[in-house]
Amino acid sequence: MLALVTLTLLIAISIRADATGRLFDPVVAVAGCLGMSALEAVLLRYPDRTQAVWNRRPVQAVAVASVVAIGLAAVRTSAGALALGLLVWGLVGYLVLLGVTVRHGNPIARLTSR
Repeated sequence: MLALVTLTLLIAISIRADATGRLFDPVVAVAGCLGMSALEAVLLRYPDRTQAVWNRRPVQAVAVASVVAIGLAAVRTSAGALALGLLVWGLVGYLVLLGVTVRHGNPIARLTSR
């Protein structure tokens, strides 16, 4: 739910800032999804520690606020649309991964032997 809310906020920021062009770039989509996959693999390396930290409400709030702040700051720079696109596609990839995980198990966990 948190990822979906954050994704919605980033898309709203993109539309408001007229920075949606990079959202449809396949290279940005692949890079965002690969970045998400790499982060997921690193977090799976220490699942107990990761889960203990993530289950704290303040950590979740800071994570969402940080992603939204990065998105807001990104629209003010020349590379802003790229950063926004990477964040959006990373979250889209994460939501797809959640759907796959519910049905078939986490494929990234299988790749990392965890």
